Amino acid sequence: MISIIICSKDPRQLSLVVGNIRETIGIPYEIIAIENSSGKYGIGEAYNNGAKKAKYKYLCFIHEDIEFSNVGWGRNIISHFKDEELGLIGVAGSSYKSKIPSGWGGIQQFDYCNVYQEDKASDFSHLYSNPRNEEISRVVVLDGVFLAVQKKVWEEVNFDQDIFTGFHCYDLDFSLRVLDHYEVAVVYDIVIRHFSVGRFDNEWLRWSLILQKKFKHKLPVFIQDYGKINITKSDFQIFKFWGQRIFMAGNIGVFYEMRWLLGSLFVLMENVWLSYKRRRSKSLIS
Repeated sequence: MISIIICSKDPRQLSLVVGNIRETIGIPYEIIAIENSSGKYGIGEAYNNGAKKAKYKYLCFIHEDIEFSNVGWGRNIISHFKDEELGLIGVAGSSYKSKIPSGWGGIQQFDYCNVYQEDKASDFSHLYSNPRNEEISRVVVLDGVFLAVQKKVWEEVNFDQDIFTGFHCYDLDFSLRVLDHYEVAVVYDIVIRHFSVGRFDNEWLRWSLILQKKFKHKLPVFIQDYGKINITKSDFQIFKFWGQRIFMAGNIGVFYEMRWLLGSLFVLMENVWLSYKRRRSKSLIS
């Protein structure tokens, strides 16, 4: 009842994850592996091609370098989608997406995840964050390591393969566009081990800048039901968190570092100016 779509570059990793799925999913399924060892497709195009072939109602897009730790996770996916307002689920994401070019995290109170992540020393850390102690947490963006969606939702909002032709930011873009029509959420009853470390380089930063440009009139985005958000303070926290990652990465060129820095400083200054205008407007009214 679930179509699992994998953009595959490594036959060995594909074989391992296929065997793991067989042992853990707990319901009927199909595997649609899009062979992409040559890099012919961007991941968004590979996922769209796979989804077109899918015969089941539920779609699951996964990286091939993962392992499912709990048995019966397929039933959990179907159970979550009994809520017709829910469009997309994952295992890691954030309830705040800054206008500053960045990934999905950076502020603990907004970050939600349940993933066992391998580090550079081949050790695993349990990355668990559930600030509101929920069974399911509404977010605005998800990490693409695991994404599950009803096929009808993908048919409405498929991956933007025309703009995001590489392997970065397709997940944030997809999340933000699904969010226009449905709720997006992190769930905690699907547990994975992820066998690779995120790579921050020129390509990642270039796609982050493209994402920011595409959504510049929409960002920042956050879950308003979670209380009042201080955008100025939140964006400054994002600036510090991602600035440290970018400038400490060691493999990002000065050109992209400066583009990120100047763009981010502009966002921060814009926030301060808008905050000042709001305070001045209130004082004039009073």
